[in-house]
Amino acid sequence: MYFPNIESCATRNIERIDASESLARALQRMLECDLRDLVVDEPNGGLGIITIADILHARNRNPSLDMAISSIDLQPLPHVVEGSNVLDVVEQIDRGSDYLAVMNKQGGLTGIVSTSDILGCLDPQVMMERQQIGHLLIKNQLKVLPLSASVEEALNILESTSDAVVLWGNTSEDSGILTTKDALRLISLGVEGNEPAADHMSKPLITVSPQMTIKEAVSYLKNRHFHRLVVESDGVLLGLMTQQDLIGIAYSRWAELLRDHADELREVVSVLERRTAKLEQLASTDALTGAYNRSRFEKILHAEIERSSRYPMESACIILLDVDHFKSVNDRFGHDEGDAVLKQIVQAINVRLRSVDTLARWGGEEFIILLPHTLEQNAMRVADDIRQRLEEIEHPRGVGQVTASMGVAKLRSGESAEQLFRRVDRALYEAKKSGRNQVCVQSDP
Repeated sequence: MYFPNIESCATRNIERIDASESLARALQRMLECDLRDLVVDEPNGGLGIITIADILHARNRNPSLDMAISSIDLQPLPHVVEGSNVLDVVEQIDRGSDYLAVMNKQGGLTGIVSTSDILGCLDPQVMMERQQIGHLLIKNQLKVLPLSASVEEALNILESTSDAVVLWGNTSEDSGILTTKDALRLISLGVEGNEPAADHMSKPLITVSPQMTIKEAVSYLKNRHFHRLVVESDGVLLGLMTQQDLIGIAYSRWAELLRDHADELREVVSVLERRTAKLEQLASTDALTGAYNRSRFEKILHAEIERSSRYPMESACIILLDVDHFKSVNDRFGHDEGDAVLKQIVQAINVRLRSVDTLARWGGEEFIILLPHTLEQNAMRVADDIRQRLEEIEHPRGVGQVTASMGVAKLRSGESAEQLFRRVDRALYEAKKSGRNQVCVQSDP
């Protein structure tokens, strides 16, 4: 059977906690029960879920964790009814839910379904038996720190970008890994942030070859109870493969099988195709701002460079934007407010751009814009208009005005993407060197 019922995937051993309990108590319960999450009974009778990431995030505001669980924003816990097909879970995950409650017809909670549970029910025979995981590492970026990194550096990464961070030495034997589950242990023990993270990592670092097949990867994860695979080749870390990645691959494979069936399966195929489209969108966009990510921008730019080589009379420009003194925003007002500022900046930029233009988050507080069919002087006007729009925004909760510096460069005939990036980066440097909140153009070689 390709599509099992929800009951066969659900975890029945459910640990619950009342929303009035403290985060410190939630942390203690997770450690006692060896769990990464707890179901929360909310005052309105609804259900939520608190995860390790929630505790890490709250710790930045209050290291004692004595605030009530109800004081933080929890993931809602959507539900499906017993007897539902596992395909119903795909629809729910498409809406952003990592966990689902399984309810009986009387409305009672009987189980929890997570991406781990879905992976556990998949029939390995349905998987691609020849596809190697080395070909599927584009969308997950492995977070790596040196062995000298501190506990606080590792916790900051675990809070904001990843569920695991690798501490890399010269070889996998002297390297290790810290996961969000390890973070709970460190917080509960009161480990000082300036201690070496390497003193608390799991070692040696267990890695797999990029030649491992999808079927082998699924079996490896299930047998070792791992949540992720670190991929290495000849001493070089290549990336990370998570359980959720493998689930997406499995559903894509199911979609291929079902396209060969009769008309009554068309609706099921439609569900799977929407899932595939969603995964492609997630792989192309920045999770915080909704702008394209760096990888997607580079693909679009390379296509533009190819087009310009065929039509040399066409003109294209790029703008590289850096938010001025953004670190002080995070330091003074917190990362939540800093994230809100970045979102507002993206919204303001999008208002000014055309449908043919491309905006991407280049990294941190840097953004990059591709303007096809645009002369250099027009790109300068666009950049200065964006600069003025950003300067006029009054950000809430005391943040006030935030400015940006920008560099502009025109794509030259025969120029590579790397050469173009170097020139626009020099232009941005000149804008910041000249006092910030300015636009500079790079016309020199």
